[in-house]
Amino acid sequence: MADEEAKLARLLRKSAQLSLAARAAALILLAGNAAMWLVPELGYDAARLQSGLKAETPIAVTPLAFTFMLLLSTLHVGLLAAAMWEMARLFSGFSRQAILVPDTGKHLRRTGILLFLFAVLSPVARTFGTLAITLANPPGQRLFAISFESQDMVLALIAVLLLMLGHVMAEAAQIAEDNRQIV
Repeated sequence: MADEEAKLARLLRKSAQLSLAARAAALILLAGNAAMWLVPELGYDAARLQSGLKAETPIAVTPLAFTFMLLLSTLHVGLLAAAMWEMARLFSGFSRQAILVPDTGKHLRRTGILLFLFAVLSPVARTFGTLAITLANPPGQRLFAISFESQDMVLALIAVLLLMLGHVMAEAAQIAEDNRQIV
């Protein structure tokens, strides 16, 4: 019995730590994204990174393009930060022993939806990013490139898995509640 209590205590402690880590990750993602665009020395590297352009591709990033990219990437990264925040709420519930409860399924589903949106919108964000940072290039050097990356597909599948697990957990929580009411 003491071994089970020790395992539960470790789980609760780890869950509290993971909740803090997920919140910190969400804030770091947003702050890092802002820094990439607001610190001029980082802006050109950020433009290439977020658009997927190679180093030899000419870019002429204007203040308007920087502003557009800041807004676009903040919205896009905001989806990932919101998913992290939902994970933090899930772990926070676990740390309070709220494991097989309706909120578990709700937070898992929300995390899945947000990660799915992030994954599906990644190619769109890269496409508009490429267009924005090459729009000021001379004619013939402007690009409109659509790119799909394997991690987009993998993340979308993981997101769907979380979404399905959320549905399963919500159903399990309902069954557990029904059983508690019978006894």
